Amino acid sequence: MDNRLIGLILAGGDEAAFKSKTPKVLHSLLGTSLLRLTAEALGEVGPARLIVAGLPRDLVAAEVAGLTVTIVEKTKDKGPAAAVHSARKEWARDLDGDVLIVPADLPLVESAVLRALVSRHRKKGNAGTMLWADAVASGGSEKRIPVREIEDESDFPADHPSRRIPTGIFVFRARELARVLLRVIKPGHKGASDLTAAFGLLAAAGRPVGVFLAPDPEDVQRIVSRFDLGRAADRMRLRKIRALAEGGVTILSPASTWIDWNVKIGPETVVYPGTVIEGPTVIGRNGRIYPNAHIVRSVIGDDVHVLGSTVIEDATVENDVRIGPFARVRMQTTLRSGSRVGNFVEMKKTDFGPRSKAMHLSYLGDSEVGEAANIGAGTITCNYDGVNKNRTIIGSGAFIGSGSELVAPVRIGRGAYIAAGSVITKDVEDDALAVARGRQVDKPGWAAARRAKLQKEKSGGSKP
Repeated sequence: MDNRLIGLILAGGDEAAFKSKTPKVLHSLLGTSLLRLTAEALGEVGPARLIVAGLPRDLVAAEVAGLTVTIVEKTKDKGPAAAVHSARKEWARDLDGDVLIVPADLPLVESAVLRALVSRHRKKGNAGTMLWADAVASGGSEKRIPVREIEDESDFPADHPSRRIPTGIFVFRARELARVLLRVIKPGHKGASDLTAAFGLLAAAGRPVGVFLAPDPEDVQRIVSRFDLGRAADRMRLRKIRALAEGGVTILSPASTWIDWNVKIGPETVVYPGTVIEGPTVIGRNGRIYPNAHIVRSVIGDDVHVLGSTVIEDATVENDVRIGPFARVRMQTTLRSGSRVGNFVEMKKTDFGPRSKAMHLSYLGDSEVGEAANIGAGTITCNYDGVNKNRTIIGSGAFIGSGSELVAPVRIGRGAYIAAGSVITKDVEDDALAVARGRQVDKPGWAAARRAKLQKEKSGGSKP
């Protein structure tokens, strides 16, 4: 930890372009808010303290849970300089230290760039150093320049087509910032005060100041509108996929795959095109996630195959499970090791036992299924009575015949058999056979006689 560095995140901003009641920096980018992403990047630089200024405490606290952050409430004055001033009591404790200031609507900035900025600032003994970006005419640099190669403007070729612009990221010596900050905040001024003005005052006073050029201008693009948010998501998505690939995960089609920032996937797992994985989700080793699967806030074990167009949400899947295609597993369901869930099967709040199978067209809700049970096609647990949700318990080794309806609350014993087409309303003992269906009645010749009658009426033979 750098005991002489304070990290300050400016969480305020103009929300007009977002047309949203939610503050801009609380909007999500790959499943994580802009504020959280900025806090994590700044935290990796290793400041002694991390401060967030510009939003109500309760909103900030929810987004930075798990991080050690000091929150400064929103002030009436507008602009970044006013927000920095509102947090002065927090960052000015060591006036010989440095303050690294990062707006929360720059979520793509990487910690390596921030560390290099601070290093450059200290190496030069500056009172203030500003991060600038080289805005290439094509809209982004064609070649990413490593951070270590960026020292100052001379590191770019003289014929490099650019328009250099400030990013809004600064590092100041605390004493120097305190000296000029009040001069750029005008009482009653309706416009936005600007930290570049503080930077300019230091330069005008003969204090040493400098600029540091970001390696890639696309990584310091400010999020102003929802369109900017979408573009940033594309860039960050590819950054995430690259990191997973470097860790041993195969992403067959990066362009058509969505993986949230806080998703974790083990090596040797293969992710097919059209997959959407939202976090926080953990997927184990050696899995296969087939096309158009959608996995949300779930834990998936090793050697799991999720077949096409399957939806898994808020669920736990243990090792060596096969799911789908077209299955839906949701809401606190657990699939135990070695189980099989087939096409058009839905489970909700179900604990599905090891090596159990439900292969076709079934619904299991609020259920507990033991080991090696077999759920036949078309089985339904009737869990809702119009007021309450009721549980169905199916013992290990039980066999549920196709087309059965289990009316909860009900218990099917270990090793019991339920005859196909049964409607079970009472508990079934272990190893028993339960048959609950109407008696079949055959009437010989009935169908032929009916067809003859209908044909006669159609031809008018029954008319007088």
